[in-house]
Amino acid sequence: MKNFSYLFIFFIVISCRQQTDKLDMLIPQPLSVEKGKGCFTFCPATAVFVDSSFADLEEYFIKAIETLTPLSSSPAINYVYILRNKEKDSLGEEGYFLSINKTKITLRANDRKGAFYGIQTLLQLISAEPVLVVPCGIIVDKPRYAWRGFMLDVARQFYPEEVILKLIDALAFYKINVLHLHLSDDQGWRIEIEGYPELTRVGAIANKAFGDKSSGFYSKNTMRKIIQYASFRNITIVPEIDMPGHSRAAITAYPWLSCFGGPGRFDKTNPRDNLPFYDPVCPGNSKTYAFYQTVLGEIAALFPGEYIHVGGDEVSGTCWKSCSRCQALMKKDKLKDVNALQSYFAQKIQKIIESYGKKAIGWDELYERGIPASFSVMAWREEQWGIEAANAGHKVVFSPCQYYYFNYSQVADEERRYAVASPMYRVYTHRLAMGKISSAKHQNVMGMEACFWGGHDSTGTALFEAVFPRLIALAEKAWSRETEDYNAFLHRIGHHYPLLDQMNIPYYVPHPEGLYDDVCLTKEYEVNLTLPPLPGAEIHYTLNGTEPDRLSALYTTPFKVPVGTVIRARTVLSNGRMSIPVTGTSRKVSLLPAVKVDRLAAGVRTAIYKGKITTLRDMPLMKKIADTVMSGLFCPYDSLKKNFGLSFTGFLSIPADGVYSFYLNSCDGSNLFLHGDTIVSNDYCHPRLTFVRRVALAKGMHPFRVDYFYSSIFEKHFVVEVAGPGLPRTEIPAGMLFH
Repeated sequence: MKNFSYLFIFFIVISCRQQTDKLDMLIPQPLSVEKGKGCFTFCPATAVFVDSSFADLEEYFIKAIETLTPLSSSPAINYVYILRNKEKDSLGEEGYFLSINKTKITLRANDRKGAFYGIQTLLQLISAEPVLVVPCGIIVDKPRYAWRGFMLDVARQFYPEEVILKLIDALAFYKINVLHLHLSDDQGWRIEIEGYPELTRVGAIANKAFGDKSSGFYSKNTMRKIIQYASFRNITIVPEIDMPGHSRAAITAYPWLSCFGGPGRFDKTNPRDNLPFYDPVCPGNSKTYAFYQTVLGEIAALFPGEYIHVGGDEVSGTCWKSCSRCQALMKKDKLKDVNALQSYFAQKIQKIIESYGKKAIGWDELYERGIPASFSVMAWREEQWGIEAANAGHKVVFSPCQYYYFNYSQVADEERRYAVASPMYRVYTHRLAMGKISSAKHQNVMGMEACFWGGHDSTGTALFEAVFPRLIALAEKAWSRETEDYNAFLHRIGHHYPLLDQMNIPYYVPHPEGLYDDVCLTKEYEVNLTLPPLPGAEIHYTLNGTEPDRLSALYTTPFKVPVGTVIRARTVLSNGRMSIPVTGTSRKVSLLPAVKVDRLAAGVRTAIYKGKITTLRDMPLMKKIADTVMSGLFCPYDSLKKNFGLSFTGFLSIPADGVYSFYLNSCDGSNLFLHGDTIVSNDYCHPRLTFVRRVALAKGMHPFRVDYFYSSIFEKHFVVEVAGPGLPRTEIPAGMLFH
């Protein structure tokens, strides 16, 4: 027995030494952390005392501990106290104070919300190997923003109740407090409305004629269970009923909601980049407002939160121009155009929502159309819309798609031309431009929200792999003070992958970097791969074109292969999770010769165009407004706001023979030509996106052209970069540009 006691003490000492640093690994990072000495050890003789006002948290906490070690009624040797402050302090509703010493844990909070979040922090600190210990220290914590949200599109892809509950657990663990459910869209209506049963009987069924793939809806009883489950975990469910656009499912169920008695057809005059949106509901029909009076009444009665989201995005009003009822209403109320008509519709809907004691919130197009300051705004297109709305007195939630849309790829793979990407480093390092908001209006910024649109897997696996771990990055941004140290965050998040494994939360495993279709000037090609910063990660590869697995060759150091060898590689974790496989090869090329040119001057010739296009193929249709010479390849942002094009022509001075990489990073489209051939194509309307290509160039002058246009809803951006022998990746310097 004595030997067992010595062994137990030995394990405690070793565990404490190993776990002290866990105070540095918390996510979100607390407001302040003071490290102590030693550890608190949970054991059967640990007693738990919970304030009666937090009584429902007692069972929750004890159950969480007992999944790791049993607690009994034996005489106590150490204690856990979860208490309400007798006098409220500056930590607010969601803040908490956590003190841990060798014999006692004390958690204090003003409100149940703070106590719950203190428990989440405590659960992150616990280590169960080989004994259940928590490092000593003092933590003082409270959130930065009141709205820390995640939006899930259940209209395009319906998710069953168990997936939603699993998501709620993960959100709560990282102190996300808003789950925004996109309950209606063209592809489906997902919530029971007793007054209009066809919404779920017809509107919830996938319409194969339009390519819909998901069916299903939540009964009110099911939704009440979800709401109750979320509420216990401090999460408010915000329902969204999208209107007047994105309403095909509702119109399919009740055709009279549309201007022309049906779901309509694709409107090819839609100015929103030719995206497949359908005719909206008819704002000129009084029955439309009676419909929403009933629908929103039932939504308000079901969801206890203060907000109802009404969408309002991506509305094509073309059909309203041909609708007699809409035109009559516009004439009667002196509405100058269809944008004013949408503003009229939104304000009518707002009054309905407020009649039920709720507040309206919608996407930023509504602010652009014109809405009262009491109408809250969710800024998704450009951060600037949220900045303007906040300065105008609106409450604002920031959800800029370039950073917080998690249906975008997790990896900004410039080599493979992946779709628009929002990798974790962009999520974490993005900074809201609070300096552009009047200090007196900072209080109008409610917070931030990530969004996941679409989906294709009702089991939730693809959802979780798309969302995690970058949602953890957003959770920290929304809760903690701003920090620039992404590398420190990467170190901390490495300790959270095992926690995700414990919760059985699938997550994205990044593939190795360094494999692509390359060019070289020799007969051999060097394979140089970078290992993702994940605990227990290895790279396994094959050289025969087969798909690698954990039994394939282990990559340890760079090696050379004959030109043309097909290399495939993937990341493999110790828990068995693997990344997607990536493939690379190489081809031997000759140097592209330089040209002889006399009497060159510094700078590039620049033609400036005006006009709205969606592809650079249509640049000849734009109107040239100026010819000038510029010192570099950049966009004159101040003088050109939107619907413009730039064409740069000149000669590129290459300093030495070798292989050069050219990067085009733009929103919207851009193309790079060398010697008249397309080198990099980054065309069409899209958020910020980078593509790259390598070219073998001889020392000297090379004729080039770069075209760029901007005319979409996203934030404009244009950068051309180069890297080569002795030249690290950088914007093409003025010293390399001539005409």
